[in-house]
Amino acid sequence: MWEEFLSTCLVLFFVMDPIGNIPLFLIVLEKIPIKKRKWIITREIFFAMLILIIFLYSGNSILKYLNISQFSLKISGSILLFLISIRMIFPPSTQQQGTTVFGDLPEGEPFLFPLAIPSLAGPSAIITVIVVSNQDPSKIHLWLFAIILSCLLALIILLSSNLISKFAGKKGIFAMEKLMGMILIAISTEMFLKGIKEFITQY
Repeated sequence: MWEEFLSTCLVLFFVMDPIGNIPLFLIVLEKIPIKKRKWIITREIFFAMLILIIFLYSGNSILKYLNISQFSLKISGSILLFLISIRMIFPPSTQQQGTTVFGDLPEGEPFLFPLAIPSLAGPSAIITVIVVSNQDPSKIHLWLFAIILSCLLALIILLSSNLISKFAGKKGIFAMEKLMGMILIAISTEMFLKGIKEFITQY
């Protein structure tokens, strides 16, 4: 039980990628006073956590409404995680400062976009939560604590983003994100194989 809990926490943590999001948060919040910056980071992570919790409890209803099977969700989710991890290891060379993979950065104080959505609670995190909730609905409260813990870890890292950036530097953050991407590739591959196994078993 605790192994599943820790595994889910790690997957969500890697998918939310708070370390890789440090440069984005620093760019978006660079013109905002440090005291207010901490409040904004806390608020955006709370929004991201709330979105993931909503999908945790409504995941099964969404799957039934769309008539999506568990193994197809695992396979598609693993492919999405794999693509995200590839982007973490090999970021687009055309990405420039002042822009993100989601387009130009908005002016003024950010609200929901692009920090809460899609940087933290993006498609990969949402699909991961739906997969987990559908996998064992009886442990849904355990998955709830996993979401809360992973968001708290992300909060600690992003509140310390200035210190981490100064200490590790761009190369250090770059290396850490690559390591997280490699681990996420292994996790996505395992999810893909489980989905294929379930498909073969059923048919």
